[in-house]
Amino acid sequence: MAEKETTREAILRACVEQMEEKGYGRTTTKEIAEHAGVSEMTIFRHFGSKQNILLAAIDAHSYLPCIEALFSKHITYQLENDLILISETYQQLMKQNQSLIFIGLNERHTMPEINETAAENPKQLKLFIINYFQEMQHRGRLRPDLDLEAHAMTLLWLNAGYFIASGSSPQQAVTDVTQDRFIEASIRTFARGLTV
Repeated sequence: MAEKETTREAILRACVEQMEEKGYGRTTTKEIAEHAGVSEMTIFRHFGSKQNILLAAIDAHSYLPCIEALFSKHITYQLENDLILISETYQQLMKQNQSLIFIGLNERHTMPEINETAAENPKQLKLFIINYFQEMQHRGRLRPDLDLEAHAMTLLWLNAGYFIASGSSPQQAVTDVTQDRFIEASIRTFARGLTV
C-alpha cells in the first residue's frame, strides 16, 4: 500500500505542477494551496513564501543520494561500461526531475538563488567524476596528461545537451537519435580519447 502524502509533500507537488503549467510568475500561493488541498495559511506556515516552496522542491528532488550510491556500489573501473552507467543514470534522474529542471532554467534570470540551489547536484557529480578519473589514472587506465576537470565537464555537458535536446517538445526536438544509441556512440568515442 502506498504511503499517504504528507502536507509538505502535497504542497511541493502542487507547486511543481502549477509552475510547470503556468510558470513561476503566474502561479500564486492561493493556487498552490487549492491544488494541494490545504489553506494558504498552511503554505505560509510550512514555507513562508512561494520562492521558498520552489527552493524546497528543488532540494527535495536532489539526485545526490542516487549518485553517491552509483559511485560507491556500482562502479567497476571498466571505463566504457562505467561511463555508460553514469550517463544512463544521469539521463534517468534528469527525466525524473524534468519539470523542476525546466522551471529552474526558465526562472534562472529572475531568481539567481534557484541557480545556486540547482547547481549543487552537477557540482557534486563533477567531483565524483573527477575522483573516478583520478582513480582510473592511478590504476593506469587513463592517460596521465588529462585535464580531469575539463573532461568531467565534457561528460556532463554531453549528457546535459542530450537531455535538453530530447526534453524539448516533439515539434522542437533536435534529434531522433534514441538515448541508448546516443550514449553508446558518444561514450565509445569519448572513452577512446581518455585511454592510454
